Amino acid sequence: MTKRIGSLLRPILFLLTSFLLLTFCATRAKAYTNAVTTIRVGLCFERNGSDTADVTLLNEVGNGFDFGYFDSSRKFVKVSDAGKNSKSIYIFIFAGGNTVVMDSGTNAVLYQQNTAAQGPIGIMPIQDGGKCETWCKGFRYYGGFEVTALSKGTLQVLNVVDIEDYVKGVVPAEMSPSWPIEALKAQAMCARTYVAMNINSHGTFDVCNGSCCQVYYGRNTTNAATDSAVDATAGKYVLYNGYPCKTFFYSSNGGATEACQNVWTENLPYLVEKFDDYDTSIDTGYNNWTYTYTAEEITDILNSSGYKIGTVTSITPIYTAVGNIYSLTFSDGKNTVTVEKQEAGDILCSSKYGKYTHSQHFTISGSSSSATGLYINNNSNMLGSIFSAYAIGGDGSTSKVTVSGGSISVITGSGVQTVNPYGSGSNQTGTTFTVTGSGWGHNVGMSQYGAKAMALAGKTYVDIINFYFTGVTIG
Repeated sequence: MTKRIGSLLRPILFLLTSFLLLTFCATRAKAYTNAVTTIRVGLCFERNGSDTADVTLLNEVGNGFDFGYFDSSRKFVKVSDAGKNSKSIYIFIFAGGNTVVMDSGTNAVLYQQNTAAQGPIGIMPIQDGGKCETWCKGFRYYGGFEVTALSKGTLQVLNVVDIEDYVKGVVPAEMSPSWPIEALKAQAMCARTYVAMNINSHGTFDVCNGSCCQVYYGRNTTNAATDSAVDATAGKYVLYNGYPCKTFFYSSNGGATEACQNVWTENLPYLVEKFDDYDTSIDTGYNNWTYTYTAEEITDILNSSGYKIGTVTSITPIYTAVGNIYSLTFSDGKNTVTVEKQEAGDILCSSKYGKYTHSQHFTISGSSSSATGLYINNNSNMLGSIFSAYAIGGDGSTSKVTVSGGSISVITGSGVQTVNPYGSGSNQTGTTFTVTGSGWGHNVGMSQYGAKAMALAGKTYVDIINFYFTGVTIG
């Protein structure tokens, strides 16, 4: 009987123990907490020449301004309320290096400080029953501002803003507000995680407002959909092993993402190469592009970039497993120049000739060579692209050739051989060279058009993030 009772109790005890363990673990499971939630965004700064002689701030929704500074925790500390009745203020540098704040209407001096000696002036719009929106240089912003006089006699202006309000200004600037909500949520996740990984990346501030970091237009382009996408994902980050990822994104990859180390230098396990049928399923505006260069034009482009080489007679491309460019070796018959990774993707971009390689996803062929190095039947019948070829199956059916793992097996006179369908390593010769590609961007991370296609196909933002960032979690 005792054994009978014991055998009956064992499953119950197991379930109870499992429940207690799960409860215990759950109480100790912690989502990622970002220690810095106030972002310092460069609006006017010296590095890109946007520093300014003066600036006007207009408190559109609130009522006036307080003056002070932002402490080490990025909290505003009020020193003076002299601007509490001033709807608009004008800031400039006066003799002796003093940064002066005046009322725009009365020209009365409200506040002044030698920012070189005493530090930046913090300016906080005063709220009046709601969140303030302040005009600065044609844009409306949430949050406060920090103004510093630079040694060259100009002003640096920063927007000091809550991270969620910052993301609300990024999403509609980087992705069309009319796109599906799940794509907008994925963009919000990328934008929030990106800035969390770039605190103080610009020295005196975190990120700039341009494409160098993320485009940020404040409140100018926001709408209910983009704000909703940010609110729905608020406080969430893309994580790998519990830490925020480098969530790079771009417009379109043309059919394949690329491993981070094949474009830049870092080997990040969540940024890997993969074929992307979502990206190619939608009209991106850059699905197909082609440019033909003369040998003289390519030589001029290389010389203008600091490479010494005679008239180019051949180019040898090396492609990655998914068909993105990895390197280009140019030869004049005597000397060679090799460029790799992102430089290989950019080297042929020329405003002088109006010819560009818009992404890493392109092939190059010489007028006397095959782009792929593959031929059908004989060497006079060059195959320009394996992806336009069809194969006949054993049952007589035909299907378009696809590629798995960047290689394909073909039957030749010598038997079965495995070849690279992109013609990697095939020497391209001729007097002209043609690049043919698709996509727009660096191909590392999330394709925005791919995200749109996934959302249209019913995928969630979690699906999108997990597709473009391998092995990550959201927390």
